Amino acid sequence: MRARVQDSRPLQVNYRLQNPKLHQLHLDRGKYDERFVFAGTGGGKTYGLCFEDLHITFTEPPSWGILAAPTFAKVKEIYYPTFAKLLGRPLDALEPYARMNKTDHQLTWWNGWVWQFVGLDKPQIVEGIPEATFVHLTEARLLRDFAGPDGAWPNLTRRLRSEQDRPKYAHLDTHSPTKEIWDYAHASPKRRVYQWSTVDAARWGTLSQADAERIAGGYTGAAAKRVLEGKYARAEGVCLDAFDRDRHVRPWNGKAPGMVYALDLGWDHPAVLGAGALLGDSVHLVEEVLLSKPGIKGTADAARALMERHGAGTLWVGWDVRAGEIVEHLRTYGIDARRITSGVAESILLTNQRFASGSLLIDPACTETIRQAEHVGWKAGAKMEPEKGDDDAFDMLRYLVVGASQRRKVADAW
Repeated sequence: MRARVQDSRPLQVNYRLQNPKLHQLHLDRGKYDERFVFAGTGGGKTYGLCFEDLHITFTEPPSWGILAAPTFAKVKEIYYPTFAKLLGRPLDALEPYARMNKTDHQLTWWNGWVWQFVGLDKPQIVEGIPEATFVHLTEARLLRDFAGPDGAWPNLTRRLRSEQDRPKYAHLDTHSPTKEIWDYAHASPKRRVYQWSTVDAARWGTLSQADAERIAGGYTGAAAKRVLEGKYARAEGVCLDAFDRDRHVRPWNGKAPGMVYALDLGWDHPAVLGAGALLGDSVHLVEEVLLSKPGIKGTADAARALMERHGAGTLWVGWDVRAGEIVEHLRTYGIDARRITSGVAESILLTNQRFASGSLLIDPACTETIRQAEHVGWKAGAKMEPEKGDDDAFDMLRYLVVGASQRRKVADAW
């Protein structure tokens, strides 16, 4: 393995400030307990806050800095290239100015400062960090629990302590802020929000007009407000208005101690099967299966194949005039099938509550469920009744959530 040659060039920071909102953020250094940067995609938010980290490190007495992301993959994807851009070289090629410990993910600077890079998928790392002077969290939107009693942000900011009377800094950046983050950031005068859009970035010259137009072309409505403007926006008229693709779509890796299954019968449309992994109080939709007029045997075969891939579990069948008959037929094929008895409005409310609490996730491979979760709206003139016609996976997801809640309260006896 070839060793890196020590770089003898003077260390300099390549930072060009064109963004007036970031200029104000730098001027506000030390004036607020917490600072939040909500900016559109491509707006330079992480770039500006990483410069802030460097400025604190080069001007304050030696201490620790915590640079966190929802996962360590995000740490490497976001922090490492951003600092390489600012410093003109990778973090593991900073000697004699700094030395990177790849095992502990620590960067020790010549002046005694230590940076700890933390992926919050391994939260125990945070517990071992001594008192810190700054905390920087990136891509906060991906966190399931941001500000709760055991949330990621309180857990990080508790590290901000020292015996000296000196400033402490807590800042984060994200596009698409969730309602939890948005409300928390605006709840105290000791917190300051800096917000700008992708269009602003193009106007200031920190993003090309062509790139801004390309990014903007993929978003409309509430999604555009979140992703392009850095504002929280609730989807209007959509049944699952607590669903946020950025927050609730996560890959599934591994096995769960329990599984739950759901079936939407789909007489006039494809039937949809879903498999949900149970982890404590959380449900993770790990696979969807669309079946075009399969009949009872085809449905039973598909359900058995799904259980062979993920493990045994109860199959909950959605409310329908023929659901009881279908349940009995599926049981003759050896499937533990049960009937959902909850009403439509109740199941939609329960699904929204799970999304709001972060206890319902969807694997990105479940594209039909994601699409329908974003677009199925309320039927005009009807109270709490969704539009019908393109809602099979939407219904399956509702049944899955209810089934997960009822799995010990069996509605149908064998």
